[in-house]
Amino acid sequence: MSEKIVKTLGIIITETRFGDRDKILTVLTPNLGKITVFAKGAYKGNNGFLAGTELMCMSNMILYKGSKSYHLNELSVKENFYDIRLNFNKLELAVEILKDINKYVDEKYTIDQRYNKTEEEEIYNIFKLLVATLYYILEVNEELEEKELLELKRIKSVFLLKTYQIFGNIINSEEYKNNVVNDDILNIIEYIQKEDIPKCFKFKASKEKVLHLEDEILNYISRI
Repeated sequence: MSEKIVKTLGIIITETRFGDRDKILTVLTPNLGKITVFAKGAYKGNNGFLAGTELMCMSNMILYKGSKSYHLNELSVKENFYDIRLNFNKLELAVEILKDINKYVDEKYTIDQRYNKTEEEEIYNIFKLLVATLYYILEVNEELEEKELLELKRIKSVFLLKTYQIFGNIINSEEYKNNVVNDDILNIIEYIQKEDIPKCFKFKASKEKVLHLEDEILNYISRI
């Protein structure tokens, strides 16, 4: 295979129409990091690109490596997370998370410069976290909206804290103890930081603790 041809798994985190038929995509991958991909003819409909280049879609991709961006040659959809789009609350959270990923992850990969070992590990883990987060959003029970919203808040809290941790930031329990309203919140934070993905999503907590957790995490991050 030519060195200019690259195979990768990727999730679409932004899509932009370019002209009448093409798309410019921002794709998060586990091995290349965040990359820009030009999807020529994505709107033609006869090349299979249209559905596979929508937001959130996860696909196996074959790319041609150009001088400034990648060009999409082929793709095979692995998961389109379509049902998330059918629920406003789920879709709202998923879009927010994709925006956060796009903001947090720098596009450092170029033709001549690769991520260092630490950055490669960060990218792999943030991709793993994004996949797990989208699957958890997809699986949230929709029968009772109150429970649905509570579970989505749980997912968002874990995503925020785990993202913060992946990029080298740990909430130190001793430093943080005096600022936490309830020790149970601190115990949840410690559990999320300690456990691997996806087990970190499965902490046990009351409704009040789940509602309070996101505010505690955001307040801590904003202070530092």
